[in-house]
Amino acid sequence: MRLWVVKLSSAACYEPSHIEREQSYLQSLASSGTVIELVCPENGEVGQLYARSRAGGGPTGLDFTFLEPFIVRKLKEGEERGFDAAIVHCNSDPGVEAARDMGVSVLDPIGIAVGIAEMCVRLRIRHSRVSYPRPVTLGTADLGMFSTARTNL
Repeated sequence: MRLWVVKLSSAACYEPSHIEREQSYLQSLASSGTVIELVCPENGEVGQLYARSRAGGGPTGLDFTFLEPFIVRKLKEGEERGFDAAIVHCNSDPGVEAARDMGVSVLDPIGIAVGIAEMCVRLRIRHSRVSYPRPVTLGTADLGMFSTARTNL
């Protein structure tokens, strides 16, 4: 499987090593045989818009509206390059619905997690109290630099 992960801001907003570290981390979470490619919209306006919105306390709904065309184009590019699915690297999922309307397979990690939780509730599936070991009690000597922490975790 090949996943195309689209960040909201342009690569110019980050140090090159940041993108490489983030891609490496995402790849470490993937199962064997899954390829993840982390990409950013190339348009400099995207970076300026995103930086401005973050400086103002975070992106607003209006910011996401302006970002959406750039994100949708990048999602469509992933499909054209043969990726199996795409993920927008943002909890607000700008452009996801529009890209789906164009036939792009876009995953929604939060929606998937909520769907699994809803399924577990409907099926009355609960965690087993038997399968989890009792918490270990550590003394302050075991905590090292956290010696001011509570001793019973």
